[in-house]
Amino acid sequence: IQTELQTAIAPTRVGAGETWNAAATDDALRNEDELSYALRTHDVFNPLANFNLGVLRGKAGRHEEALACFLACAFRCSGDIEAWRNAVLSSMNLRNASMAAAVIDCALRVGGVDVRDAVRKELCAQDANEEQIEAWDAVLTTAEAGIDRTGKGVLFRMLLGDDQPPLTFSLH
Repeated sequence: IQTELQTAIAPTRVGAGETWNAAATDDALRNEDELSYALRTHDVFNPLANFNLGVLRGKAGRHEEALACFLACAFRCSGDIEAWRNAVLSSMNLRNASMAAAVIDCALRVGGVDVRDAVRKELCAQDANEEQIEAWDAVLTTAEAGIDRTGKGVLFRMLLGDDQPPLTFSLH
């Protein structure tokens, strides 16, 4: 017997999600409606569907929605450094410094130096300028050192430019 509470929770039917993955066409993997349907009806934490949906939403400029997809991948496969790298990179597009700091903190606590190195490698692959790479190196290294030293985190500010207010990151 289903209750209201059970119907309000997105189902996790891993077998159905895997069957969907196996049968999914390239078009389905590039279709936001198909991916959303698969997540809603089969497996809300399906890594393939979440990754593809995150990419689509990120390209559409819907960065918070993209981040939610990448975090679902990271939490489902917590040992997957690439999943955490995607979540950190996605958080860089947010204007919400607290959210970005929380993602960075969580990713570094789970993956440590491997996440930091994966983010740096991806930034280099994306032809980020040296200043951007150095800034994110400093952010990730400082955050990691703060986690290691205190277990609580650190506080630092990023100055974006004359016309934009600074972002303050607080990692606790």
